[in-house]
Amino acid sequence: IEQHEEAAELTIWIAAIAVVYRIVMVYLKKFESYWKTIGLIMYFASVMAVARTGYYGGELVYKHAAGVQLTLGSDLNLGTENGHHEGKDDD
Repeated sequence: IEQHEEAAELTIWIAAIAVVYRIVMVYLKKFESYWKTIGLIMYFASVMAVARTGYYGGELVYKHAAGVQLTLGSDLNLGTENGHHEGKDDD
């Protein structure tokens, strides 16, 4: 859980820095290729951080069953509904 939480916090920071960078570049009218490349690298880093966070979240759910509620068969119909057996008509 800690890895997932830390990855999520890192994702927030990387994405926030990338957004602020882009806002500053538009404000300063820096549209040269060099500045765009730096921004692109920052956005790529944020995409990778989201992917890493998703990976850890997926492991929590599918490998460790975190947040999965087991009903242990209590929601099974078992062939009856409202006291009637399947396949029998009341007519």
